[in-house]
Amino acid sequence: MTAPPGSAQPSDAELVARVLAADRVAFAIVYDRYGQVVSREDHLIQLNVKPDVYPIFEKNGVQLHGAVKVPKGDYWLRTGIYDERTRKVGTMEVPLRLVKDEVASR
Repeated sequence: MTAPPGSAQPSDAELVARVLAADRVAFAIVYDRYGQVVSREDHLIQLNVKPDVYPIFEKNGVQLHGAVKVPKGDYWLRTGIYDERTRKVGTMEVPLRLVKDEVASR
């Protein structure tokens, strides 16, 4: 990304903020041991990061919170985020054991 001749160049934080000001889809999917989907939640997230906040995100990461209903039992919880602008996906999967019906937070 370049600025027109004679104009000020944006800072690195301003460039990153422009990249972060895009829609993301966050999801949580709960699978049983056979790979069948038990529960799923999807959320559209729009991040509008100000340049002065970017260093905080860079140091601590972006924290998103949500919940998904899950019956008692043993499952796998897969969470992820899809960046519509870059078309990239990041996921994480962890085992999940619930001893009673409840809402699992992610």
